[in-house]
Amino acid sequence: MLQSHYHNTMQWSIGRTLTNLAREFRPNAVLGAWADPDGTVAIRQAHSLGVPGGVIAMGSDLMLLPSDRQRRRVIAATLQGADHVFAVGSVLRKIAIELGAGPERVSNFLCGVDLDRFGPGIRAEARTRLGLRADGSLLLWIGSMGAVKAAERLLYAAARLTPELPELSVVLVGDGPRRAFLEHVVAETPALTGRVRFAGPVNHDELPDWYRAASLFVLPSRSEGVPNVLLEAMTCGIPFVASDVGSISDLLPYGPSAVVPEGDIAALTAAIAAALRGLSTTIAPRPFDRLDGARHLLHHLGLDRGAP
Repeated sequence: MLQSHYHNTMQWSIGRTLTNLAREFRPNAVLGAWADPDGTVAIRQAHSLGVPGGVIAMGSDLMLLPSDRQRRRVIAATLQGADHVFAVGSVLRKIAIELGAGPERVSNFLCGVDLDRFGPGIRAEARTRLGLRADGSLLLWIGSMGAVKAAERLLYAAARLTPELPELSVVLVGDGPRRAFLEHVVAETPALTGRVRFAGPVNHDELPDWYRAASLFVLPSRSEGVPNVLLEAMTCGIPFVASDVGSISDLLPYGPSAVVPEGDIAALTAAIAAALRGLSTTIAPRPFDRLDGARHLLHHLGLDRGAP
């Protein structure tokens, strides 16, 4: 019940700061990155200042939080009061409209990728820098090792593929509460012996080389929105195979990637094998420039002086 009042608590905790900031400068718009409580407070602040207010709907804020009836009313009011709702993917856009946001005020939104950091590179050089074997297919997973990310599904699929792909290897980048479980899966699966590397947490600046070293990015999650790791992989020229959850399928027109039914290990295995067989030596990346994301925000908040 108290969750439906989070926005009031947030307003109380940062209200004075917001007031002081408004005295120092008048913003052209206020944007909240999460429907509630952040978006609710942002729209309140925008209305009090008489400037446009927007909300970025990012995933669980629309997919899970509205299951609470009182929280749903708060979120619906926030979306209806926003000048524009930036939904990360077509699924969230549909939910935002169902919650009462006018369709003309809801758009699909991608945050974009830093193209100065992410981009194609030479696979052999990246593998050398990372201490990886030069030959063979490499499957990459990056994320927080929690239940929702289901990284073990990649391990199960890789084990099935080893007879067909004897030089297959897997790299898991990240950490989390299920790392010990994943290590146990590897230890108890003879087909994975010597094939899996746990790279641990990696600084964001170091991620591009991991993408460039990979043959394929695999994300068999139970739930997602539009994961930025897929945008980063594609920007580095690497296709993906992922669960058909959230709005991941929105990315399929942009490159040679695939989605499979969530939890279907046989389909995941087959899609990985097909992707690896179909890889070309040069995969044209689809750049997702974060500046395009910024322009999208400005345009829909009416701050771009009418530019398309």
